Amino acid sequence: MPYVPLILLAFVGALLSVFLGMGGGVLLLGGMLLLGMATSTAVPVHAAVQLIANGSRVFALRKHVRWRPFVIYFVASLPFPWLGLQIALVLPEGALRFLIGAMILFVLLGPKRGLGRIPEKPAFAIAGVLGGTFGVVVGAFGPVVALFVLREGWDRREVIATQAVCQTWGHLQKILFFAWAGFAFVEYEALILPMAAVTIVGTYGGRYILGKLDEARFRLLYRIVLALLAVRLLLSPLWS
Repeated sequence: MPYVPLILLAFVGALLSVFLGMGGGVLLLGGMLLLGMATSTAVPVHAAVQLIANGSRVFALRKHVRWRPFVIYFVASLPFPWLGLQIALVLPEGALRFLIGAMILFVLLGPKRGLGRIPEKPAFAIAGVLGGTFGVVVGAFGPVVALFVLREGWDRREVIATQAVCQTWGHLQKILFFAWAGFAFVEYEALILPMAAVTIVGTYGGRYILGKLDEARFRLLYRIVLALLAVRLLLSPLWS
C-alpha cells in the first residue's frame, strides 16, 4: 500500500474541509479505495484519521461552535447506528450512496434550496437520526450533515465548526463500533498516525483560507461542492 499518496490526500482533504466544510472525507476515502485498500480496512482507517481531522477543526474554530444544536444532534444519533446496520443487511452500500446523493440534490435544487428554514431543534434532531443511521454504513457522511448546518444567520465559521463537531462524534461512533467488531487499529498505526498528523497542518492552513472568504462566496462554493459530492454519490454504484 503506497503510504505517501495517502498522506498527501489526507493533507489536501483537511485543507479543503476547513474552508468549505466538507469534501475532504469523500476525497480521502475515494483515494484509499482507488489505491487498492479493501473497503473493510479503508472505512475504519478513514474514521480514525477523520476523527483527528475533525477534532483539530473543532479546536481551531472552538469559539464558533454552536454547542446547543450539537447536543441535540448527539442525543438524536445515539440509538441509530443499530438501524443503519439493519438497513445495510438489506441494501448494498452502492444503493445507500445513491439514495443519499439523490436526497442531497433534491434539497439543493428544490424550491426551498436547503433545509436551513427548518427550525434549529428539529433540524438537528433529523440530522442526528440520519448521521447516526448512515454514518456507520457510508464511509463519508459529511454531505448528509451539511444539509442541515448551512443556516440563515450563521456565519461561515459557525457552519464549519458546528459541522466539524457533529462529524467528530460520528467518526467516534464508527471507531467504537469497529473496535467492538474486532478491527485491529493498532496494526495500521504506521499509516494512521502520519495521516492524522498532516490533517492538523491542513486544518490550520484551511483556517487561513477561510478567513479570506466572504460570506456570499463561501455559501456559493459550499453549495457547489455539496452538489458535486451528491453527483459522486449518485454515480458511485457504477464503479463500486
